[in-house]
Amino acid sequence: MTHRIASALVAAALAAPLLALSAAPAAAEAMDDAKPAAKPAKKEKRPYTEAVSRSREEIEAILAGEEWGDDSVAGAYGYPSPGRVIRWSGRLNLSPGQLDQVYEIHDDMVMWAKMIAPKFLDAEAELEELFRSGRTTPGMIRKLTEESAALEAQLRAIHLSARAKMRSKLTREQMRAYDLFVSGEG
Repeated sequence: MTHRIASALVAAALAAPLLALSAAPAAAEAMDDAKPAAKPAKKEKRPYTEAVSRSREEIEAILAGEEWGDDSVAGAYGYPSPGRVIRWSGRLNLSPGQLDQVYEIHDDMVMWAKMIAPKFLDAEAELEELFRSGRTTPGMIRKLTEESAALEAQLRAIHLSARAKMRSKLTREQMRAYDLFVSGEG
């Protein structure tokens, strides 16, 4: 009897998908006859470039994974920007090996930042929309600012970490030359 029960279960399992497929056209017809449910209004998303809180250039830099905003904490203590080192690589006399390392650091920075950037800008847009809508509450303000700040912190950590890695790739002479270029004296 156990064998018969097992056979019946297998047959039922094999027949179930066939029954579902044969019932699908009837279900689709019934749905066509039914009154459609009201669709929720689609919230239109403003392009990032229309954000009130950021310039177009800043938004483009964020989306490109490049450094933006205030990097003074790293720059003030001699931590070079990967992008600037690449731009000034000829003037800094980087060796081919150094240039490969610089590009690797820069490309990793950009890759990771590009993953976070849209999420950060979405969080900023949600916060802006909250205020535009006039439906602010202390709880929503706290939630959205915490989300935005956490994502901004991730972006900042990515960029500052890349600067920290860059410092060890340049010689003292190259660091001095970099500092002169940054100060406008080079």
